[in-house]
Amino acid sequence: MAQSIWPQVIPTHPSPDPINVKQVLADFMGGTPHDLPAAYAAASSITYATSAPPQSLPTVLLLYGGRDHLVKSRFGKQMYNALIASDNQAIFIEIPRAEHAFNAVFNGVSNQLALHFIERFLSVSLTTSF
Repeated sequence: MAQSIWPQVIPTHPSPDPINVKQVLADFMGGTPHDLPAAYAAASSITYATSAPPQSLPTVLLLYGGRDHLVKSRFGKQMYNALIASDNQAIFIEIPRAEHAFNAVFNGVSNQLALHFIERFLSVSLTTSF
């Protein structure tokens, strides 16, 4: 299972890549996805989304920057699709033109959009969960 997941998840280096993301990840994990496929699969949330029983997970909010070069929004869409396919609920929101860490500028447009969706999500989730 792990070998089929990771080639899709880490296809290329981010560009630009000022911190050498693949090397940082390999250092953190103790090896590469090729060396440690089971460890990478165990560390990946998509592993659990694809194997989750129907309606066993809380609703998941996935917020992604449309121009994020480190964590592409297509990975969030992949997670969203896995959650929906396992009959769990998820909400996918892509903030247009937002880069990675767009929330660093608190009053920025991207962060204000994200806060709006987070507040709505929590309002609905917290009132229906308790």
